Amino acid sequence: MAMFSLTVMVVFLLCTNHGVNGYSSYVPASACDNMVPAHKVPGQTSSPPYELLVDKQTYSVGEQINVTIQQTGSETFEGFYIQARPVGRNEPVGTFTALDDDITLVVDCAPDTQNAVGHRRTNYSLPIVQKTVVSVIWTAPNVTVGDIQFRATVLQNFTTFWVNALASPVITDPTATQGPTNVPIATVATTPSASTIGPVVDEDPLGITTDGCGVTKGCYGVPDGCSPPNCDLLSTWVTDATTETVIVEVTGKSDGYVAIGFSRDKIMADDDMYECVRHSTDGNIEVFSSYSTGHSRPTRDATNSGVSNVEVAYSNGLLSCRFHRAVRQTGRAGTGADQYFDLGNSSYHIFLAEGPSEVQSDGSVQIRRHTSRVYSDQPVDVMSIGQVAATSTGATTPPSATVGPVVSEDPLGITTDGCGVTKGCYGVPDGCSPPNCDLLSTWVTDATTETVIVEVTGKSDGYVAIGFSRDKIMADDDMYECVRYPDGNIEVFSSYSTGHSRPTREPTNSGVSNVEVAYSNGLLSCRFHRAVRQTARAGTGADQYFDLGNSSYHIFLASGPTRVQSDGSVQIRRHTSRVYSENPVDVTSISLVATASTPLLVKLHAGLMMSAWMFTVSIGAVLARFYKPMWPNSTCCGVKVWFAVHRAVMILTVLMAVAAFVIIFVFKEWTFVTGFNATTHAIMGIIVTSLAVIQPFMSLLRPGPDEPNRVVFNWFHWGFGTAARIMAIIVMFLGLDFPAMDLPDAAMYVLASWVVWQALSEVILEQEALLKCCGQADAKEKESKDHEEIEMQTQKSPSSVDLNPEPNSPKPSGSGFKNGFLAIYILVLAGFTAAMYSFIALH
Repeated sequence: MAMFSLTVMVVFLLCTNHGVNGYSSYVPASACDNMVPAHKVPGQTSSPPYELLVDKQTYSVGEQINVTIQQTGSETFEGFYIQARPVGRNEPVGTFTALDDDITLVVDCAPDTQNAVGHRRTNYSLPIVQKTVVSVIWTAPNVTVGDIQFRATVLQNFTTFWVNALASPVITDPTATQGPTNVPIATVATTPSASTIGPVVDEDPLGITTDGCGVTKGCYGVPDGCSPPNCDLLSTWVTDATTETVIVEVTGKSDGYVAIGFSRDKIMADDDMYECVRHSTDGNIEVFSSYSTGHSRPTRDATNSGVSNVEVAYSNGLLSCRFHRAVRQTGRAGTGADQYFDLGNSSYHIFLAEGPSEVQSDGSVQIRRHTSRVYSDQPVDVMSIGQVAATSTGATTPPSATVGPVVSEDPLGITTDGCGVTKGCYGVPDGCSPPNCDLLSTWVTDATTETVIVEVTGKSDGYVAIGFSRDKIMADDDMYECVRYPDGNIEVFSSYSTGHSRPTREPTNSGVSNVEVAYSNGLLSCRFHRAVRQTARAGTGADQYFDLGNSSYHIFLASGPTRVQSDGSVQIRRHTSRVYSENPVDVTSISLVATASTPLLVKLHAGLMMSAWMFTVSIGAVLARFYKPMWPNSTCCGVKVWFAVHRAVMILTVLMAVAAFVIIFVFKEWTFVTGFNATTHAIMGIIVTSLAVIQPFMSLLRPGPDEPNRVVFNWFHWGFGTAARIMAIIVMFLGLDFPAMDLPDAAMYVLASWVVWQALSEVILEQEALLKCCGQADAKEKESKDHEEIEMQTQKSPSSVDLNPEPNSPKPSGSGFKNGFLAIYILVLAGFTAAMYSFIALH
């Protein structure tokens, strides 16, 4: 069967290819910034044969504009992508409404913004719609953003497209004052007029430097020893001659805000803060005196008391502020007066943070959750001159951690050095070391503080989590989530699970302290202190805060995706990877925990599926296709030998596939999986099993050899069987990559070799008549209809008298070769299957 052989080879090549990011059905969010399709081919440089039209030349807040792309000649187009951008800036503004949902899809470049629009394909059975014109509605934001211009990428087809090549006329807002104003908020504050434009900055726009750090002024910056503009965050301070004010400088890589805070501890809550905030629409920069209560957004002091002599500047991604802060202040106005700290009598930890800002409906600008935060390891007396070293234990999320070359070590410095000697460890694969661990946790007891220092790291851009469990079932457990937000911020949550529902986060995050977090190139890491004993958690689930000092627990590790909720919070979704320790672990002792072997039910599922789709179904298919004429004078159970064996192995295939199907759903507790690979594996596995079950029932309806519908049956029977075999190959390749299996790379090579052997065998058997060896005739003899079609014949009873016995048929030509090859084929097939069994059994 040459066609099947070629199909299998194509499927194998597709399985080993990582794919091409083409999107014929929609525009991905990844195109938001540069508007470039992920088609792996360059865009056109010629003028596009299309135009972008609008129905208005001016607009106001909340007004709607009709936007149209249409052909200027005879060329149609398949795809498009449109944004509205303020003149001179790249961020999209406003919202789009699709007029035709069948060909148009609104895109969120930030959660729930609908600030871009592109093509859509809803029916894959039909060709892509060739368009001559497309219209959408754009609605202006409810705050002034200035003059705008619509920009568009248009795709004639997959390989021919023009990136950001269509532009509408500039649409003006007569009520807006154009350009950045950078108006300072205090007397004698200065803002360099050209601070928001110009070439790449080669110095801080406000002239902040590290000259004199530790000699004439105090400094705290990251990375340690940096100098602007190469500091991710930097603050400096010096007391003026009157000793009544501290001159504070803060600068960082941000176009939203940078902030400095003074804190009594290492937790960013109940602190004295100063925000340097840039308005995203007009470029204005302000400094706010704020105080934080709990973990909510800081509250701004209505009178901005204690802040004076403000200077602000922004240039090419570097935001800077300088201001005077009174050493002592009697009180802030309103609630939070006690958060205005007296810098003259105490030392405080210094916090630095940066992140995006957000324009409110009233036109004010508020800071959003930080994307980077650092703090000093020791309290600092800002009345003295000192250079504060970058903390080695502070909560850090390096702003540059998500870019750069492939990470060569864990971004938080987590290692397996000392595992089993100075600290406890549990990682997968067994014996791994970051960054090559899929999941890893380490722990060590701090006797002085009655805490366990816990580290957890894993390959995930959503979350990694560690849990303590009384059993091997992930339910009713004590859990700690290391969660990464879409904006890059990372948090650790103390949680408890009840049943199989999503873990409930404990409101006060009790028992967790000294948090450090980092993310780099797909590796997410967290370090925190967890109290050995805690009287209770707040609210329901207090009994899930386990006493680590008196009992041992199974350790669970998990990773998976996250999902942004409507309130802006991020929740973990169902894990895509999960492992647990085989035995309970005492985390107050030093131990090296061996990786638990693959659960028995998972091994049974894999073994049965491999047996069915590598071994039995292959034999059955080869016999049905190539061995009907063989053994013409022999029967088994009253039917031809080939058919008897074919029927037996196919029934065995169905039984093993159904058993494996039930086993894995029992193991997963009848819940579905998440994650692209896992979901694809599951869906295709269900289809494969369904096709396998259909086959024997279809056989019961088989017409006789001479009936006209026999040809139709043959094609359906072959088609269903071939589809099942091809999909089963894909499903097996996807299953090899599951962390729960923990199979070596050699398993992939064995499975690939089996695919090649299967394809080669069928090609050889298809062409055996041309090989002219092993006693074959020069030309393949025409086989009788009896050989081709009659699979079953009624077995005569011993007492019956055959008055017309059929003469023995001669052996078909080439039978010696085919019999010998069948033996070799089955032997090699058994070897491949046994090799896969060994991989499954030993891991």
